[in-house]
Amino acid sequence: MAREFDRYARQKSHGPGWVVTYDQKLVKGVPFTVNERPEALVWIKESDGRPIDRASLFSICDTPMPRTFFLSEDLRMGSTVSMSTYIYASEQDIAEAGSDYLLLRVDGAACRNHKTDSRVELWSKNGALLATSNQIGFFR
Repeated sequence: MAREFDRYARQKSHGPGWVVTYDQKLVKGVPFTVNERPEALVWIKESDGRPIDRASLFSICDTPMPRTFFLSEDLRMGSTVSMSTYIYASEQDIAEAGSDYLLLRVDGAACRNHKTDSRVELWSKNGALLATSNQIGFFR
């Protein structure tokens, strides 16, 4: 299933354009299946090989699929109501991360009554927490 997601992510015509902006390797959590919880782990980096910067960190924190995609086979339309992103990375952390993969961990506390949330953590390979993000959204 992870290979199918990788193939889907690389086909620009079958999804949002931003999907091909990143090279993503799904480690845990398969979208559009019933998972025990809406958690996902993804190795992610810029697909063009450029090193990350602060703008990249913000952008990558907004890449996770809605948590509802990890609890059901159904596509449920939704929208973000609020998003807060915090950058903890120093200039040295950013330089050390370079253009290597980052670990994106995403989880949610609730997906019910047409409301969902997600918490994002973005880690470098050397174990530095680079950024966190919280989103709240509505879905149908």
